[in-house]
Amino acid sequence: MVWALSLLCIGIGILGITIGSLIYLYLRRERQLRDAEAWYDTGLGIAHLGRLQNVPELFQQAVQCYENALEIRENYPEAWNSKGNALFYLARYEEAIQSFDEALKLTHNRAPEAWNNKGNTLAELGRYEEAIECYDESLSLRGDYPEAWNNKGNALYYLARYEKAINCFDMARKIRKDYPEAWYNMAVAFAELRDKKNCLKALKEAMKHRPRLKEHAKPNPAFKAYWEDADFRSQVE
Repeated sequence: MVWALSLLCIGIGILGITIGSLIYLYLRRERQLRDAEAWYDTGLGIAHLGRLQNVPELFQQAVQCYENALEIRENYPEAWNSKGNALFYLARYEEAIQSFDEALKLTHNRAPEAWNNKGNTLAELGRYEEAIECYDESLSLRGDYPEAWNNKGNALYYLARYEKAINCFDMARKIRKDYPEAWYNMAVAFAELRDKKNCLKALKEAMKHRPRLKEHAKPNPAFKAYWEDADFRSQVE
């Protein structure tokens, strides 16, 4: 009986140690996850400042924050995706693609943002067909993704597929009513087709939502045929 009681006590003691260890490991893991999220959030803030101030050094700092987060939590798709975005702004395109691929691997290819961002990076490298494939993957997951529609339109534009590009820009502006970039890109594509009426209509909508786009329109060679046109000049002056 004493022996049995001793075993019971030992068993309770072991159980207590095991539970205590599990609690310690759980709390340590929770702290690590919070630390990873803190590094990630810091990176987002720094990258946002980098975009606002156009300071490349800030994107390098953001990359370091994301890497710190990933050292703690390697399977962190949001951090991989955001690291890719920061690398994109640093023109480190191949590294950016690798980061987006990591995000996609961790999400079983079900991250529309990562597909869209990978598409943007491929487009920056002039790999427009591959970029379009990425945008299509993104849109298969989220059909109402205006940025992906707009970006697909841009890739099609650079391949001189102007009608298809216009269809994409039109989808983007239907999803997001106040999407001046989509309206502006549509105007550029209509200009390539020498469709003055629809070009000026789209340009007017773009300027209504974002007047400073006038500064982009004035020197844009796509509008060269209309530079001396009174209707065009009234839009941009």
